[in-house]
Amino acid sequence: DHISPDDPKEVFSVEKEGVALRCVEYSSMGRRLPLYFAHRSGLEEPELVVLNLLDVAAWEEFLATMRPGFEKQLNGQGLPEGDPKSFKQHQGMFSSFKWVMAYAPPTGVGPTQLGPEKTGKRNLRLQAAGQTIDSVRVWDARRAIQTLRSVGGMENVSLWLQGSGRMAGVLTYASLFEPEITRLDLHNPPLSHNNGPFFFNVLRIMDVPQAVAIALERSKVVIYQKGKKGWEYPASVAQKLGWETKLQLRPGQVDN
Repeated sequence: DHISPDDPKEVFSVEKEGVALRCVEYSSMGRRLPLYFAHRSGLEEPELVVLNLLDVAAWEEFLATMRPGFEKQLNGQGLPEGDPKSFKQHQGMFSSFKWVMAYAPPTGVGPTQLGPEKTGKRNLRLQAAGQTIDSVRVWDARRAIQTLRSVGGMENVSLWLQGSGRMAGVLTYASLFEPEITRLDLHNPPLSHNNGPFFFNVLRIMDVPQAVAIALERSKVVIYQKGKKGWEYPASVAQKLGWETKLQLRPGQVDN
């Protein structure tokens, strides 16, 4: 069979100390991006898959967590100091639950992160094409979801999306265009597009709370933040439509 250069490609699949880590490379708008899957060794019928869209801090945390078990496979990524405690916690989680944790660093994070000068030039090219880095990341997230389902063998597995800050906003929009998203876990999402994610002219039409309200039609949304301020609009929509159980506000750590 002919294999297109845009087709997903497995980079590695290894197991160590009861944890399996797999990396698949996929295409998004002409870029090759990695998607990592972690779960217990020998897992055949997962009950849940959680896709984490990583910002720079979360990418570093992922590398630190996985380094104790998979330093050789991750060695080209400029590894931070390993975190054996976090690795052990993940071992325990995977042994207790039939879960898959998937990790997707989008454009500008991890392998595609650029220095300040190149980042500026890239952003100018995106603007000329009517895009922003965040609109590109919405497509990256959608492609990660599609790849997870097509080559990850998880077409019928319950899918949660998880992100922090701007990535939480990016995932909210990605969820509007992909079917069967069971739940969104949004950690300290921006209350307005004034703080990201940044899309051209979006504020002429809607803001982040309206996007969350739209997402509620198909998915449960859990927001983690200090206090409940900022989400009155989706809460009102949920109340009027009998969706109270679909929107939850939970205490969360405040980002520095």
